[in-house]
Amino acid sequence: MADRLRALAAGLTRGPLLLARTDFPVPIATSVDHPEQVGVDRLLAALAAWGDGGGPVIVIDVGTAVTVDTVDAAGRFLGGSILPGPSLAARALRQGTASLPEVDLAAAPPAGAIGRDTESAIRAGLVLGAAGAVERLVAEQRRALGGQATVVATGGGLDLLRGALGCIDDVRPDLVLEGLVTAWHARP
Repeated sequence: MADRLRALAAGLTRGPLLLARTDFPVPIATSVDHPEQVGVDRLLAALAAWGDGGGPVIVIDVGTAVTVDTVDAAGRFLGGSILPGPSLAARALRQGTASLPEVDLAAAPPAGAIGRDTESAIRAGLVLGAAGAVERLVAEQRRALGGQATVVATGGGLDLLRGALGCIDDVRPDLVLEGLVTAWHARP
């Protein structure tokens, strides 16, 4: 995929396409079993979120997948949790069942936890269910960190969950890009 992206970029720009972690390092220590398998977007978001406060931080990123990642007070990426994003889950329900429709989750927030028709039940289950999962993951990760951590949220799908999440301390829409800039400036 990187080779295809480089070829595409060559036709659009005069400069080279450089990829974080491939062409320059992401300067964050990791304490995971297979650091090469961690998505570079997760590392960049963690780098940017930790760089501001310097204390333990939990990063929620809502997109196709939802990631909830932890950085300790020393700035080490410890790993996290990954679950399907609400929009992906909506598509999976449609594709994996005989009669459930795909619901446009962005069309309206859930009216409550008790859906009075199929669409409102799906909307409640996917949005409030994902928010509940994220809240639980944040609580468990905070406990693992000793009880304290700032929670930073980002991602193109955050608006779907934001109203149902009470654990967020800061919203940073461009967190991954902020991490990319930080990594670029730190390169050797």
